[in-house]
Amino acid sequence: MAKVAVIGGGPAGLLAAREICRRELNVHVFEEDSEIGLPERCGGLLSLKGLSMISAPKPMKYVLNLIRGAIFHSPSGYEFKLDAKRWVAAVISRKRFDRMLSEEVEEMGGEISCGVRVRDVRRIGNNFDLNLGEKRFSADWIIDAEGMSSHLMKKILGKSPDKRRWIPIVQLTIEEHGLDPEFVHLYFKEYLPDFFAYLIPLNEEIGRLGVATKLKGLEPRMRKFISEEFPRIKVLKKISYVIYVGRPTWTELNERFIPVGDAAGHVKATTGGGVVMGGLISINMASALSELELGNDPNSYVREARRIYRELKQIFHLRRFIENVPIRLYDKIFKLAEDTSIGDDLRRLGDMDFQATSLKRIIYSPKMIVKLISSVLGNFLK
Repeated sequence: MAKVAVIGGGPAGLLAAREICRRELNVHVFEEDSEIGLPERCGGLLSLKGLSMISAPKPMKYVLNLIRGAIFHSPSGYEFKLDAKRWVAAVISRKRFDRMLSEEVEEMGGEISCGVRVRDVRRIGNNFDLNLGEKRFSADWIIDAEGMSSHLMKKILGKSPDKRRWIPIVQLTIEEHGLDPEFVHLYFKEYLPDFFAYLIPLNEEIGRLGVATKLKGLEPRMRKFISEEFPRIKVLKKISYVIYVGRPTWTELNERFIPVGDAAGHVKATTGGGVVMGGLISINMASALSELELGNDPNSYVREARRIYRELKQIFHLRRFIENVPIRLYDKIFKLAEDTSIGDDLRRLGDMDFQATSLKRIIYSPKMIVKLISSVLGNFLK
């Protein structure tokens, strides 16, 4: 028996377990795969600010490359370059990252069981009975970090992330990409309307290339993209998984069953990334339940978790807006961004994680309003 059972040994589950261990409460993590960090299903691009916010393990042996900006490619080949002129993100090995998190949990007294699948959960009064197959386990609280399946969340809470908003993705580790390793590249294609393709460099030669769509024929579309943009690459590795671009869910603390990470849709809908934002919610909800168990006020942690949740909802609405923008207009959008010098504002005020907040700060600034009006009038009068 444990005070808290964490189902899932990915970042969301491990970050939650770490916070519970810090308060010297008993926690047990159950991971269905045989090893923490495997299989690796992630682009691995995280903001340096975000890594700091979740108190990422140090030394940062999991960092493979540092990134200073992004280059956006329209369907016609027009490029918009966003250069922060400083390191803003890290490309990481999720295998190393997750394992270092697990080591922190175990060093602080937490228990981790790999190769153990939680088959079922039953609520019995204020406790939970976990079916582990040949064994059973009892816990007062459950942190559900089981990932996209979230079948336990559906059973216990009667809700789950929107299944229609999961997008299949193929990611290749490739050699000889030939691009500047200090920039991530994003490609918008008419035959990839649901998402974008990307190249995340690990160094001057090796990179992670991803293609995603809900349309049929993902593999042929991937081959078409490669033939257009990277005809000379050598494929070293291939993985397939899914990313979530839907609305996040929220669960109150009094449920005592707290979904976090992918299981709760705590993911940036614009990019499918959830390590930082999902991790922040996980950290705060784990801290809240721990403080409650210790007889303290949990509300400051719940409020902070709600703040991150609201940001994810706003990012979801930003995603819905982007989906309604015809892809043929991307050239004009990138050109407008250059004409209004929005890149300078993004460099100063942009935030990889709090995207909605930073975008509103930029768009609604008096300076930007004047730039936008001047640009539109200038194009109209031409």
